[in-house]
Amino acid sequence: MDWISLNKVSNDWISIIIFSNLILLSITKWRYDRKLTSFFKSIDPSVYFNNYGNNFFFNRLFGFNILIFSLINISLYIIFILNSFGLVKLYLNQFIVLFSFLISVGFLSYLTNSLFGGMLSIKRETLAYSFNNFRLLFRVSIFIFIILFIHHFYFFNTFIFIRLTAFCVIFYYYINGFIIIYKFLRNIKRGGFYFILYLCTLKTLPWVFIYWFINSN
Repeated sequence: MDWISLNKVSNDWISIIIFSNLILLSITKWRYDRKLTSFFKSIDPSVYFNNYGNNFFFNRLFGFNILIFSLINISLYIIFILNSFGLVKLYLNQFIVLFSFLISVGFLSYLTNSLFGGMLSIKRETLAYSFNNFRLLFRVSIFIFIILFIHHFYFFNTFIFIRLTAFCVIFYYYINGFIIIYKFLRNIKRGGFYFILYLCTLKTLPWVFIYWFINSN
């Protein structure tokens, strides 16, 4: 069995996306080497946030690059998982719809956090919270990228690898996500209201969309 089929690379849209995303990560690593390494490996994210966080999201190409890289991986991974259970087809338009939705949710999440951060006088805390969430998303996406690469170019005739890793990825993301939420709430006085609002909107919205996404196919 050949590990990589040149025919797949030249004709398969999934292969093109995977290699394009690898190029994007390589360019980002070359352009922002120290910043990317610190962002991924730093044990204390508050130190990194103090250095880069205030202008991270919209004013730096670095933040945009890793956002696109992360959401491409997550979108493709979700498509693979749903396809493994026969819920959707591996079509490019399905990927584009899901990717566009996740981009919209990402910006909606940031804007919502900023809005209520200002209203509750906890703007810096909410910015740090968004920053830590973004850092977690990028870490998970690196793991997902490795899974996608191995699956598509080695286990492309079976979905066993995708299914086995799906539980680990979801478990890791949500456990660490709730730890970030807990630390955020512990440092603010009016966290209960913000927590309920956040869970009722941005944490449930992706699952509602996935339900619609499956039923529309």
